[in-house]
Amino acid sequence: MIHAYKMNGYNIILDQNSGCVHSVDEATYDIITMYNKYNNEEIKERLYSTRLFENSTTYKNNSNTIECITILMGESLLEGLPVKTGTTIILEPDEETNFNNRMTFITARPITGENNE
Repeated sequence: MIHAYKMNGYNIILDQNSGCVHSVDEATYDIITMYNKYNNEEIKERLYSTRLFENSTTYKNNSNTIECITILMGESLLEGLPVKTGTTIILEPDEETNFNNRMTFITARPITGENNE
C-alpha cells in the first residue's frame, strides 16, 4: 500500500510494504496519486494531448514542449530519409516537418497545465 502526502513543501510517498519513504517531484506525485482514482488508460488520457491529421504534408510543433508524430498511414521522405507506417518522429518546440507525400498521422504531447494549443 502506498500513502502520498505533502509536508513542509515536500511531496512524500510512503511505501508501506517496503517501509521506503520517497521525496518526489510534482509530476511524479501527481501520477502516483492518480492510481487511486483512475485506470492506466484514463491516466494516459490525462497526461497526453493527442490529435489526428489526415492527408497532411506539413506539421509544425507550436507548443513549448516536445511532441511526437506517429505515422498511421502512408510513405514519404523526410529530409531524405524514408518514413512509413509506424515511424515516430520527435519534434522540438517550433520545429516543422515537410513530407513529400500526404500522410495520416497522430501527434502526442505531454499536458503541462499550460495552454499549448
